[in-house]
Amino acid sequence: MVEWSKTLDAAMKLDFDTVIPGHGAVTDRAGLQKYRDNVDKLRARAQGLVRAGRSQDEVGQAMMAEFGWKAESLQM
Repeated sequence: MVEWSKTLDAAMKLDFDTVIPGHGAVTDRAGLQKYRDNVDKLRARAQGLVRAGRSQDEVGQAMMAEFGWKAESLQM
């Protein structure tokens, strides 16, 4: 996730108006920035739970409850 944030930061330096992702809806610069910010929020929350000694199941349950993750899916 750290590297993904760095990749998104690099993409934000490019000149573009429209984002056509491999998965999901077409968006714009603001949408990509929002996605990038959410990646950081997810990473920070998961990292905090792991550091607090939570189990993998507990981390997964928190991600589903707090961020709307769906079981068996990468969709939000």
